[in-house]
Amino acid sequence: MKKLFFWPAIFCGILAVLALSTEKAQAELGVISGVGGNFTLTGAEGKQVSLSDFNGQVVMIFFGYTHCPDVCPTALSTMEAARSQLGSKASRVKNIFITVDPERDTPEKAQVYADYFGDNNVGLAGTPQEIAKVAAQFRMSYRKIVTDGSPDYAVDHMDFIYIIDTQGRTRALYRSTSPAEKMASDILSLLN
Repeated sequence: MKKLFFWPAIFCGILAVLALSTEKAQAELGVISGVGGNFTLTGAEGKQVSLSDFNGQVVMIFFGYTHCPDVCPTALSTMEAARSQLGSKASRVKNIFITVDPERDTPEKAQVYADYFGDNNVGLAGTPQEIAKVAAQFRMSYRKIVTDGSPDYAVDHMDFIYIIDTQGRTRALYRSTSPAEKMASDILSLLN
């Protein structure tokens, strides 16, 4: 019984800390210290992709999985809606989808899923250890939820869109339901 209480308590604590950090960072678009950093994961066709590959661009990152019924499609749609409001500057923004379900999501599958939401998206995967390391860098929590008697499972994960500036620093966190207009406005300020 203690294990059942333990995970939700940690999850809620992480959410509270990130929510407070998010409010302050969004107000000033300052660097959110201790969240993010360079990483390397696997893209389609086995290509190694690092966050530093996108220096000079603003990057939006979302952690999710391709079997996600609601939050992931909403987040990726919101990211694309924000990017599409940038006009000619949209080419300087990259959307990255990182799977937290490496058992089912290959790099190719993550890329096909990301492509469904826009033509400037990157889908990334890795080993369970690689995904866990990157998620920890971004203070992103997730866990597999298995229902007794069912071969299928869900992945419970945090609902944050990370905004990374042109130098690879985390500058803001949004929810999947955040207004795309606000995200676009903040991205423009980072591009200018």
